[in-house]
Amino acid sequence: MIFHNDSKFTNKIVLYLFFIFLSVKVVSSGLFIDIKKLSTSDKYFVVLDTGLYLYNFYNYDCSLIRQFSILKNYDDRIIIDNLNDEKNSYILCLVNQYLFIFNEYNNKTITYILNEISSINKNDYCNIMPYKIENENISFIIAFNNQASKLTVYYYNFSLNEKINSPKEKVFDNMNIKNKMIRCQINSYLSFIKCFYYKYVNSLISKKNCYKNN
Repeated sequence: MIFHNDSKFTNKIVLYLFFIFLSVKVVSSGLFIDIKKLSTSDKYFVVLDTGLYLYNFYNYDCSLIRQFSILKNYDDRIIIDNLNDEKNSYILCLVNQYLFIFNEYNNKTITYILNEISSINKNDYCNIMPYKIENENISFIIAFNNQASKLTVYYYNFSLNEKINSPKEKVFDNMNIKNKMIRCQINSYLSFIKCFYYKYVNSLISKKNCYKNN
């Protein structure tokens, strides 16, 4: 009986998201890519191939945040994450090398270009990990892997009222990552990063904990 109820709940969620996707596509006439619910309201942050949108499921309102034509189709990479505390709530959206930081409280968006990852494509590993915000100062880390032997970690810490600064960079060489099978996670309270990757050693797969930052 428990499994039956879980199945019904899952079907409702799938149906609910389907109507969101369908409604967004009808209103904006764009190709759906990704979605993130806002932490401060019932609205959704939606990424289409034509830009960024805010969508309200209850009144079917779809408003444009930022229009763009920066997607390349063959190697696009889109990552969404959020960062909030008692006073701030932001959504970070990485579209290739373009970083959009959306403020949920005033609906304003700041755009930055991250030249450090300009060569990124969909087959590379890339993860954006926001972990701290103090007033207008924001901190996040990007882990980037586009070849088997190297992992690059960029550390960003800057004020949203100023231009983005050059990040600190740490490179790990001689890693022999198998097929870019790597995942990095961050502990937001302690600022520890753990990256797990797979490589072949004597025909056996081994798992490595390769990085931490404090």
